[in-house]
Amino acid sequence: MRDAPEPKSIEVFLAEVHDQLAAQRSHVESLDAKAGVVLGFSGLLAAVAPDGNALWMDLARGAAIFAGIFALFGLLPRGYAVVDLRAFQRDFLTAQPTTAQLVLFDTQLNVLADTAGVIDHKSRRLRASIAALLVAIIFAYVGPVT
Repeated sequence: MRDAPEPKSIEVFLAEVHDQLAAQRSHVESLDAKAGVVLGFSGLLAAVAPDGNALWMDLARGAAIFAGIFALFGLLPRGYAVVDLRAFQRDFLTAQPTTAQLVLFDTQLNVLADTAGVIDHKSRRLRASIAALLVAIIFAYVGPVT
């Protein structure tokens, strides 16, 4: 029985996966920060929009509230996939290093894919929130003109 060749570049790929995971974490944090800014502006616009019978201002307030709600949903804490090191240790503590590295590599690729889905959901909510805030700003601007 012939053994499979030892992967010589696994360290390079593991380093790249590690960099990608760090970039994803940074991206998630930036999305959260942006959602916080949108939430603040939409809350401010909803709070300072003058009351009265102006339909435009009521629409602006409604759009600002909608933007705030989407920003809040974007800020909801989510579970992120991580490597269960205790299970990994038990299963691969006595394995050959290259075998352990390959399994870790595959696991981290799955983590990357799962986190990409979380980022996609957060991004869509943030885009909807920004669009609603833009509509609110337009309505608030148009309101006093007409």
